[in-house]
Amino acid sequence: MRCCRCFAFVTVLGVLALIPAKASAVPFGVEYSGGLFTVELLSASEDSKTFVVQYTADFTNFTGGEGGNDAYLFGIGFRGTPAHIISGDVAGPGSWTFFNNMLNANGCTNGSDSFACASTWDGGAFTGTALPTGTGATYTWTFTLNYAAPVTFDLEGQSIKAAFSSDETGARQTGLMSLETHQVPEPTSMMLLGLGLIGASLAARRRR
Repeated sequence: MRCCRCFAFVTVLGVLALIPAKASAVPFGVEYSGGLFTVELLSASEDSKTFVVQYTADFTNFTGGEGGNDAYLFGIGFRGTPAHIISGDVAGPGSWTFFNNMLNANGCTNGSDSFACASTWDGGAFTGTALPTGTGATYTWTFTLNYAAPVTFDLEGQSIKAAFSSDETGARQTGLMSLETHQVPEPTSMMLLGLGLIGASLAARRRR
């Protein structure tokens, strides 16, 4: 009887392991020099014109980029759809300025207005405070993006960017990350999957 209960318990764990921790929000991102950069859709309006996205830069295992010179982060960016962003906003560390433009060495300038971007560049000069990457910190920003018409918003396989510098403003660029996102397993889902597999293994041993 005890073995049956054990098998039922691990079966439940196995089923739970296959259920995403958040059915409505899945993080997509990339690994760059040990750092993890992700974007996650937090909410969408019913008319599919307004989207709230969280951008996270995790420097826990960051090695400093090529040559170890990427001491500061001065800009981030991503694209969720090719449609033009008519207005937007960003909240997060550094009090950075939002632009619907491409991220490059000059901040959020000279590119497609389908990109959501935030950096120390205010349109005329590098004025904000770049964020140190060597502290192992994790930084999070919340973007609100507005479109003129309903759009199909998808963060998988899209461009995600981060710009680095050797100074505290971003005026001295050292590296630019520009990659395509892929799905990143959430810690809760991975933990449940691990418990399910361990439980199934124990149940199999008991049956033998």
